[in-house]
Amino acid sequence: LAVSGRYPMPFDEDFHIGIIRLYANHMSPFWQTPPDGSEVFGIVSRDPSYLYHFLMSFPYRLIVAITDNLQSQIVALRFINITLFAYGIYLFRALLRNIGSSRALTNSVLAVFILIPVVPLLASQINYDNLMFPLVALTLILASRIINRIEKLNEFDLIDFILLISIGAYTSLVKFAYLPIFLALLIYLARCKYG
Repeated sequence: LAVSGRYPMPFDEDFHIGIIRLYANHMSPFWQTPPDGSEVFGIVSRDPSYLYHFLMSFPYRLIVAITDNLQSQIVALRFINITLFAYGIYLFRALLRNIGSSRALTNSVLAVFILIPVVPLLASQINYDNLMFPLVALTLILASRIINRIEKLNEFDLIDFILLISIGAYTSLVKFAYLPIFLALLIYLARCKYG
């Protein structure tokens, strides 16, 4: 799909590559004024979901220095996104194993998830969900470690909690729609600790 799919694929791939290109000509993740040519992307200078685009601008700069062929640039960025998604699958596998799921159940759950038709399509294109996916898995792994420690040892692991807050904050900068999920996770952790 990453190689054979036409650019732009559905799910706003042209939107993401457009913003990545804007950041490739700007060294900071912050803007004083809206960048030239950004009108079609909304108010880029005030978008709270900027971290994916800013981070992807660095490999994009390298790719552009190697080739000026648009299709090659798109395919290279798509493969980076596939790598991010594959790492997310690995982390969700670790999460499921850590919470006590059998290998058969873990593999079955992940297979069913991957076989949902939209999942490989989304994983094979330039999209901030591919960075959000492993970050969500990391926050859930940390939350499960904190909960296990509370339940088994009646101790609260401050280092894991700081890591959880940090990764959760960065994830919300990738896609601000993660904030309600993160808030619910923090409320659940507070309930485990104090409830």
